[in-house]
Amino acid sequence: MPNEPQNGHGELNSWKEIAAHLGVTIRTAQRWESEKGLPVRRLPGERARVLAKSAELDCWKETATELPRPGNGARPLRRYAGILAGVIVLGAAVLAVRNSPWWPLRDPTSFRWRERVLTVSDKDARELWTHEFPVLPSTTFYEARPPRDIVAFTDLDGNGGTETVFLYSPGDRSINASGIYCFSSSGKLRWRYTTPLTLVSRGEEFRPPFHIRGFRVVAAPHHPHQKYIVYSEAHHWSHPCHVALLDSNGRPAGEYLHSGHLEVVEALDLDGDGIEEVLLSGVDQERSQAVLVVLDLKKLLAAGPLTASGAINIPSGLTGVEKAVVYFPRTSLNRKFERFNYAYQMSLTDGRITVYVREYRMRHPHSFMIYALNRDLSVNSVTPSDTILNVYKEMNAFGQLREGLDRDEVQRLRSSVQILTPATSEVEASGGGP
Repeated sequence: MPNEPQNGHGELNSWKEIAAHLGVTIRTAQRWESEKGLPVRRLPGERARVLAKSAELDCWKETATELPRPGNGARPLRRYAGILAGVIVLGAAVLAVRNSPWWPLRDPTSFRWRERVLTVSDKDARELWTHEFPVLPSTTFYEARPPRDIVAFTDLDGNGGTETVFLYSPGDRSINASGIYCFSSSGKLRWRYTTPLTLVSRGEEFRPPFHIRGFRVVAAPHHPHQKYIVYSEAHHWSHPCHVALLDSNGRPAGEYLHSGHLEVVEALDLDGDGIEEVLLSGVDQERSQAVLVVLDLKKLLAAGPLTASGAINIPSGLTGVEKAVVYFPRTSLNRKFERFNYAYQMSLTDGRITVYVREYRMRHPHSFMIYALNRDLSVNSVTPSDTILNVYKEMNAFGQLREGLDRDEVQRLRSSVQILTPATSEVEASGGGP
């Protein structure tokens, strides 16, 4: 119970009496006056005497909130400040550990678009992070490709974190934002790449922008915990193609130029030496013919990035980094109605390479020949699609095409597949296989 005032009128005439009435120290009572509005009057005079009514103090004490418990000179605010500082330090420590390679972050496994926003989620569909791009994505680009041709979730530099490597194709092609993007495990943009080069083909210059064709992540030779990205891009309105071998920081470690689009990128260890070869399928513009280019990863790295400061001429023939170049013959249908055939799709099954060569894309896009190649690139089989067989029958019936697509013609196509290698000065036939 508070001490009663000595004068019997309910007046307290000193800080000692005020503090005794409140049950706190003098310094606490003085601080309550300055910080919490304790009702104390100051009397005129040199010594600035104080006066307080006990009833007013009791009323103030009943209505005041969050008063600290009285103690021996306790400083609650300092204690709170110390606790807050401790929380901040602890939070910073947790954040530092969480951003380290040893923190068990949830691995990204999927993505989805919500207008311009890319959302990356884990295996339980829990959102991990988002990134907003400048314009809406191209719906046709993403609808036409399976996820593995759009995104890769992988540890590029071997530090235990999972990066997201993503192909971004804007719906508005006039926006120079197309390219390959790399995000950290927390969703921070690490780098973006698209070539700044100007290419020259047949005397004509082709300046950026270049647009996405395909990509694959490959293991670095002799460094299994580090990876490279093979990225193919073609000129936005014409045929030149640029292939970049990017390191984990998005810098070109090797580059390759080609006269036509290389649409599909795959990687496979063909010779069993533990190092993957890079396979790119598309069209050779100079020969107007479907092609499969096989790059030697070690030679590509040894050649390094292109260093020319001006426009760069696309070379003819082998450049020294190819392991082989495979040319696929044109059917009579293609020679009559199209300017070229092209290898628009490729798959790898049990070490065998299957290449789908489109022959009549304008009216019947499923008119293709299917070439199955062995690891040594010899031809295992050639099979026409049902659509191309029907097109031949229809055109033969109406006299639009005299040639057929019988067994003899299929065998002729098989024997006409050609391979160019560094060991051969001329293109040689490849009719091998069982």
